Amino acid sequence: MNKKNVVLLGKGSLAIKVANWFFENENLVAVVPDMPEPTWTDSLAEWAKSKNVPYFNLMTFCNGGSILLCFMLMVTISSAYILI
Repeated sequence: MNKKNVVLLGKGSLAIKVANWFFENENLVAVVPDMPEPTWTDSLAEWAKSKNVPYFNLMTFCNGGSILLCFMLMVTISSAYILI
């Protein structure tokens, strides 16, 4: 069976549990954690670093960041399965 490409958007412990499942069972392309991340829950960005999964701060790319990078990220997201 072909693995699906997945970009996961979210925050906290639940997002990390879901990310672990996709990491083990599908092709987790990247994660987009809520930024700034809340201090009251686990960090999705730290989890991504520990698994060598790319992560993006959408605010950096799309608010005053590179229009081209924002567009590329949106194309990647639109061609993958998304969890919010």
